[in-house]
Amino acid sequence: MNNECDETIDIFYIYILIPIKIIRRITYSNISNNFFLLEKEISRVKIRGIVVDIKRYREDNHIKFYVDDGTGVVMCKIFFKNENSSAYCNFNRENTDCIKLGKFITLNGKLKLKNNNDIIIFCYNFKIENNPNIESVHNIK
Repeated sequence: MNNECDETIDIFYIYILIPIKIIRRITYSNISNNFFLLEKEISRVKIRGIVVDIKRYREDNHIKFYVDDGTGVVMCKIFFKNENSSAYCNFNRENTDCIKLGKFITLNGKLKLKNNNDIIIFCYNFKIENNPNIESVHNIK
């Protein structure tokens, strides 16, 4: 089973690896509909952490899971392909079966604002880290 998904649609974007606590400091501008961090526009991020909760919706077109990197927790969503899906829906349900509680994951995604002003990440690609040292290296940085 393939436990990662790297699509070519993201080759023109730069993903910034940031701690989740920094995501909480990102501000949203209703005027420009953009996110800002230290007065710089930011829309795509890379995070690494442990999956601490997951909800799979059989009747729906997505899964929702929470990632904890030791500095905070953030909600992530993955949408599945269907006939009406947009370009960022590049996953099948089978691609996401490897996302389980306690797995260490690296993911790239786009910041979105929920109705209650919480920031969530729409996941564009992810990788389940199988190297036992990657979490230690991540925590040292």
